[in-house]
Amino acid sequence: KNARSSSPAARCGSLVVLGLMGVSATVQASSTLDLSDAMYGARTIGMGQATTAYTGDSESIFSNVGSTATMESAKLGYTYTNVLTDISYLTLAGVYPTSLGVFGFGYSGVSVGDSFGTVIGSGGQVISDGSSYGYGASIVMGSYARPINDQLSLGINTKLYLQTLSGGSSSDSASGFDMDLGANYRLNKQ
Repeated sequence: KNARSSSPAARCGSLVVLGLMGVSATVQASSTLDLSDAMYGARTIGMGQATTAYTGDSESIFSNVGSTATMESAKLGYTYTNVLTDISYLTLAGVYPTSLGVFGFGYSGVSVGDSFGTVIGSGGQVISDGSSYGYGASIVMGSYARPINDQLSLGINTKLYLQTLSGGSSSDSASGFDMDLGANYRLNKQ
């Protein structure tokens, strides 16, 4: 009997463990704020956010870093939006091809200023408590990608997350680190 063969129960157990690992990773990922999933430039919005395989823009580091590996010239892109005068969004991305591969950077940030604290009054109405709050979240990214062969390209992003909440009687901040892997496979060599 082949030493590598396993029983159906063992194979089923392996699938259950892999499934639970996937659910665990999904739950953990959904409990954090990743601005790079929500910050898009004009091209991405115009394409209905279907840019995973698109290889012509520096903004690709936010959707699939592997697709930046075949870029032949340096690219820089940014998006700035100010909503309701207090909410500012900024996205900045750049890639630079070298003989070692394509290096890139990205920044994505949102800030909300002068949100007023409220309390429920004795008559059930919402009233200002006189305090003011601010919120900020940002991601700073570094990326590297390179073609493996004519059809396959791989890339990696490292992300530093920063979040702050200030106002009232206290101020809090948090930070975290994450990595993304991306791949792009061309079905045709053209």
